[in-house]
Amino acid sequence: KNSMEDYYKEQSYLLSVVNEEIRISGELSEDFREQVSAAQPALLQMGVSFKDLTESSKRLVDDTGRFALVGTDMLVRAGEISQAYGMNMSDIIGAYADFEKVGIGAADAQEAIADAGKRSLEVGIQSRNTIKGITENIGKLNEYGFKNGVAGLTQMVQQAQSLKLNMDKVFEVA
Repeated sequence: KNSMEDYYKEQSYLLSVVNEEIRISGELSEDFREQVSAAQPALLQMGVSFKDLTESSKRLVDDTGRFALVGTDMLVRAGEISQAYGMNMSDIIGAYADFEKVGIGAADAQEAIADAGKRSLEVGIQSRNTIKGITENIGKLNEYGFKNGVAGLTQMVQQAQSLKLNMDKVFEVA
């Protein structure tokens, strides 16, 4: 009985967010809600609450202006990345719009973030700080013409971290 009540409350909350805040309705709303709800079991096992899932989905739509990006697989992968590197799912999803501004799609952004986190762990650098440095400075990608794109930016952020340099100072020197 309690599970059914919780499910009803979650679905009611999701419906209000989708219809009132994201402002989609009808079949589009239903499809959107189904994608979000389908991601819930996997994310719940990872420790991501339904509210975090809903808010992250809303942020993705707000930041990118497209609700078609929200799919079960994308949400689950964002949850995996956030949990693997001790981050908030909303922060991972929030970076997608910035990556899109430099010509990198959301799916590629996800994998670039995951790869940066993994590489940081391999060299003994805190992955959360590397990912934060990349997402904060992704706009510099085209400005400075990094060799190897995001991988080059990742290396610069990692090098700055290992030398305990502020990225603003690094770009000032560059």
